[in-house]
Amino acid sequence: MEHELKRKRENKKSKLVAYILWGLLGGFGMHRFYLRRYFSGLIIMQLTIVSIVMEGDAFANVLSLIIIGWIIFDLFFIPYMVKIVNVELDDKGKA
Repeated sequence: MEHELKRKRENKKSKLVAYILWGLLGGFGMHRFYLRRYFSGLIIMQLTIVSIVMEGDAFANVLSLIIIGWIIFDLFFIPYMVKIVNVELDDKGKA
């Protein structure tokens, strides 16, 4: 029983870690990968790479604005994503 509780605590995702990843590598979606949002993390990463490759182009500027908006949205959405992934992990552990 005690081992199972310890394992559950180790699997929990942390808001602090998510925010650190958001601050350092948010433009590449690393906080979303950490929170098991692989598809949206991959989309952010691809948009960022395309924006960097096409630097100076008007389309790259639009992509940059989309990325910045998404990252600002995530600033407020991270606590919810952490809560959801931790509930999913708890439910998976009970099964």
